[in-house]
Amino acid sequence: MEYVKIEGQFPKFSHCAVTLGKFDGIHRGHRKLIQTILNRKKEYGELAVVMALVSDRQTILTSEERRTLLEKMGVDILLECPLNDQIKHMKADVFIRQVLKGDLQASCVVVGEDFRFGHERKGSPELLEKYGEKYDYETIVIAKEMEGNRKISSTYIREELKKGNMEKVTSLMGRDYFVEGQVVHGRGMGHKVLLPTTNLVPPRTKILPPNGVYVTSSYFGDKIYHGITNLSLIHISEPTR
Repeated sequence: MEYVKIEGQFPKFSHCAVTLGKFDGIHRGHRKLIQTILNRKKEYGELAVVMALVSDRQTILTSEERRTLLEKMGVDILLECPLNDQIKHMKADVFIRQVLKGDLQASCVVVGEDFRFGHERKGSPELLEKYGEKYDYETIVIAKEMEGNRKISSTYIREELKKGNMEKVTSLMGRDYFVEGQVVHGRGMGHKVLLPTTNLVPPRTKILPPNGVYVTSSYFGDKIYHGITNLSLIHISEPTR
């Protein structure tokens, strides 16, 4: 999979099936969008392109974790587009003309029914459909995925994650919640008292469940170790200069 972080100009591609969104969590609703472009890839030979609109807030998935998941799913290109002033202030019709049609040469655009974009969030699925007739691309609008009477969203998952309701998080995401991080050396107390342990430090941008003890599976290369994890969030102050 090709990964591109947008820092100015958009790259040039052609014959793309593009899906747009924040893709924070890659939950069941996101998977419907992604599966649609993968089906287009299989049927029409279009490049399967995910454009993730990202902000500076804490996220369910880090950029690296999102990249790992999308590559496993078979996506061809991940465009990570920061929600900076350039994007926030770009008019919706300009974004369609310059980015979707001009740079990506999209032949298909896939969005959720409540997707909004462009200056003052005036871009909508209806606008994409209208301009699709002018610029010769197909728009596919996907209905929201539901959990009972509530729409599945990253906000919903954040709420359940902060409560530590991991069974609900798993149901909403359609897969287990996971954390990637750096393994660091501790004081070596585990193997002295009972058994060896691993100290994993996740990125600060990662949303974690509450402190507690969780049943987990740890992956090291091709090996899987089932066990328990003690999650303890400790605030580390930055050194004073």
